[in-house]
Amino acid sequence: MGIRTSPLIQGALEARRRTHWLLAWLVAFAVGVILVYSVVMQIGLALLDTEVEAYAGQWVELVANAATVLVLFLWLRYYERRPFSSVGFRGTAGIARFVAGFLGGIALFAVPVLVLWGTGDLSSSGSEHTELGWSALLLVIAVIPVWLVQGTTEEIVTRGYLLQNNGTQLPGWLAIVLVSVGFGVVHLEFSPIPLAVIILVGLSFAFIAVAQGSIWLVAGLHVGWNFAQGNVFGIPVSGNPRDVSLFAFGPADGAGELMSGGDFGVEGSIVAAALWAAVAVVSFVYFRRAQAARAGTTVPPAEYERADASTAG
Repeated sequence: MGIRTSPLIQGALEARRRTHWLLAWLVAFAVGVILVYSVVMQIGLALLDTEVEAYAGQWVELVANAATVLVLFLWLRYYERRPFSSVGFRGTAGIARFVAGFLGGIALFAVPVLVLWGTGDLSSSGSEHTELGWSALLLVIAVIPVWLVQGTTEEIVTRGYLLQNNGTQLPGWLAIVLVSVGFGVVHLEFSPIPLAVIILVGLSFAFIAVAQGSIWLVAGLHVGWNFAQGNVFGIPVSGNPRDVSLFAFGPADGAGELMSGGDFGVEGSIVAAALWAAVAVVSFVYFRRAQAARAGTTVPPAEYERADASTAG
């Protein structure tokens, strides 16, 4: 599975000093996500005397994710010495793709919600919120930037930096699988269905990003999916509920966790698993077609030899 002809992967070749793929994981996850994000999040919550699920807590999440992006920005700027845009923010249709992805993510999440509502496994009054309905509309609109930063940060770290870095040093299939599994593991939910769904999301986004040569569309999809979950339908985002929502969907009385997703949310349901399995297949076909179209455009071997020779670790 060759992915090196993708403009996304080739962005890593702009580095004057390459990062070994193992070091890239340490910088992105150990430092950016585990250390910096966690510390900033805890400090912010303590200063505001709030919780993660509270409205104020969502804004702390924005700052914590921005801190993660800052770590990666500084690494790219001062260690690898390449532009931040090289992680996947290239292309004249970028903003349009992001908006299309955002709307698509909302529509995509509505599918399992409507299916489970129709089967009786979800109730429109199955969750509690401090602000609900039309009175929460302005607050819901105002919180979109939080999801914009949160979802885009995860794409920058995974489908942006790690996938392109690993893609220049490891076999294509291994880079995609490794990043997708890492994306699943970092959510710290190891129940079979939720973990499978998150990995399937990671695979789908990886195929789309490599096919398009950028992360604009997948960032929009990620933002729209999470925003719809937490502040539109009122469902926990990967197990984390939100106080403010337009609707109050949640597991219906007597509904099984396999169908409703239980406390983890709809992402942990078998319906979501089926949806993302289908999306992954479609994304893979799209990826193969895009790669076939680029088959005549190859990176000279000397370029990779030069890049590999300068890899630091």
